Amino acid sequence: MTLVVKCLDKNRILIYMSICDEVRNRRTEGRLFLYSPVFPSDLCERTILLSCELHGLVQGGGATERDASRWSRVRADLDMFVMGQFISVGQKTCCYMSRLEKPEDEVWEVRCRDPRPGIRLFGSFAKTDTLVLLTYEQRALLGDKNSVNWKHQIQKCRSEWRKLFPTYSPFTGRFPHDYISENADVV
Repeated sequence: MTLVVKCLDKNRILIYMSICDEVRNRRTEGRLFLYSPVFPSDLCERTILLSCELHGLVQGGGATERDASRWSRVRADLDMFVMGQFISVGQKTCCYMSRLEKPEDEVWEVRCRDPRPGIRLFGSFAKTDTLVLLTYEQRALLGDKNSVNWKHQIQKCRSEWRKLFPTYSPFTGRFPHDYISENADVV
């Protein structure tokens, strides 16, 4: 555990913990879950943490056979990220993931396109190569990129982040390689 202790005066001490400590605490509390690839023997190069809701969907697949199939495809998309495979980053629809507008919000989407209608997973980076996915929505329900539904999902994701990490903002970078150290390119 990384702690920085600062004495304010003889009766008060201020303790700072790192975001890694906070992530560990949320996992211990059962509020975040470490994503493991379908084949656990695969070497993980990056980290994804899932909210309770996403963890349940990714692990259980939903109520119907169609839902189960859809969420197994989401697992395959998440495996690409954690196993360090090449991913494309950018605004083009062909990209694996994108930072959404406004960049200062630090909300990202992972685009799970297959099968249609696709699903978008929303989250923020805790640090380089560590993505915390918190919410999701079917792409068809989001509408136009500037729609109220997109803005709602961005706000929902930001709100979920604040519930988990009230004293920490998401990780901020300027270039994709600030977020993803290897095998990522801007498209």
